[in-house]
Order: sequence, then C-alpha cells, then structure tokens
Amino acid sequence: MEKIGKDKTKQEVKCAQDLDEKASSVTVSPADATLKEPLQAPSCVQEEKEEKLSGAILKIAIEDEKIQKELEEKLRKTNTSFTFWRRNLRSEKRRLTIAVSMQMPLINSTLTVLRKCPS
Repeated sequence: MEKIGKDKTKQEVKCAQDLDEKASSVTVSPADATLKEPLQAPSCVQEEKEEKLSGAILKIAIEDEKIQKELEEKLRKTNTSFTFWRRNLRSEKRRLTIAVSMQMPLINSTLTVLRKCPS
C-alpha cells in the first residue's frame, strides 16, 4: 500500500513538473485578449483623474471669484471711508484757516503792544 502512495506522489510531482515546463514555454503576445482589458484600465483611470482635476479647477475658480468680489467690496468700503475723511479734513482745514485769518489782526495788535512794552 505504501508503494501505491509513493507511485501516486511521483506521478503528481511528474505532472506538476510537466505543467511548469509547459507554462514556461508559453509566451503571451500583446494581442492576447487578456492583455487588452488591463491596457484599457489606465485610460479609465486617466479619465477619472481628468474629471477630478476639472472639478478641482472649477472649485478653485469659483472660490477665486468669491474672494475677488470680497476684496473688491472691502476696497470700495475703504475708498468710501478714505474719501469721507479726506473731505472732513479739507473742511476742517478751511475752518481753521478762516479762524486764524480772523484772529490775525488781534494777534498783530497784541504783538505790537508787547514790542512797545519795556522788558
């Protein structure tokens, strides 16, 4: 009975060796149908990457436009505020110029009196 088991094992080993020899002698050509499918997969992956990239670019463009509008609004508000303060400063300058010019005769007469006083 042991002999039958050894013979069967020898046959299995021989069969496995024959399969290895046959497998090593088989060459796969690029035209083989099994290779066509994996070669197509990168194009699907490429399309998916392009779609993701397009989506990302679109999101960036929308975000950029939103930020641009916010900055333009802040600039408009700043310009409005600047214009307001510039007008107020001009007005205050005119008021002070008028006040000083009205006080000039009094200042001059005071200076004249002070010059005449003995030190």
